[in-house]
Amino acid sequence: MPKFYQDDCVVLFTCLATILLDHFSVHSTSISEASTSSEDVRKSNLSVYITYRIVIPYKRRVANTCGDPSLATTYYEAFSSSFLVHDINTLAAFINSAALDDIWQIIEPSFKAWDTPGQPGTTPLHSLFNPTTTDFVYLTSNGTAPTLSRFQAHGIIGYVYATQICGSIPLYAASGPNDHWYTTSLFEHNKLIGISGWSDDGVAVHVLSPTGLLFALWMTDSY
Repeated sequence: MPKFYQDDCVVLFTCLATILLDHFSVHSTSISEASTSSEDVRKSNLSVYITYRIVIPYKRRVANTCGDPSLATTYYEAFSSSFLVHDINTLAAFINSAALDDIWQIIEPSFKAWDTPGQPGTTPLHSLFNPTTTDFVYLTSNGTAPTLSRFQAHGIIGYVYATQICGSIPLYAASGPNDHWYTTSLFEHNKLIGISGWSDDGVAVHVLSPTGLLFALWMTDSY
């Protein structure tokens, strides 16, 4: 049978198998490749379709050292058709902005963090706004509000980890001519900075996965 490993996380997957012959075997599938090659399908007598999302788990919370993930809220990525820039905030914040005639299109959940202070190990995530380009950037601080040339303070949007602790994952930053984009997907980040006009701004902060799940699957040749 397939072997699954879970450690302080939840394993979620959907698998639909079509049996072509009575006797079948499934050859090993590499989780790093995250796909089943056509060669594997030909070698096996089983068609397997696996739908999954790979994310990093929340580690077991250690009292007084890690924030409580059950109290974290989801932050969303959005795009303004008026300003032609991306932004990150809670859904409630975007709904409130829309009510003020600032139209935002919600793209997808980006990460989880805390919208109030007090969680162990966390630091404020500041939003800075460029009134000329209408662009947003996000920076942490060591007790004082961060500053950036041509940008002005736009408030604290949440509380995150400055380093990769407590099961957090990197939030990668990329900058374009008049826009900044943030994602937890290294693949998407690398694809974007490979496009002319975009540059790598590295890891901005560390956050929680929007789902908090780890998919870890090893498939063996024997059933």
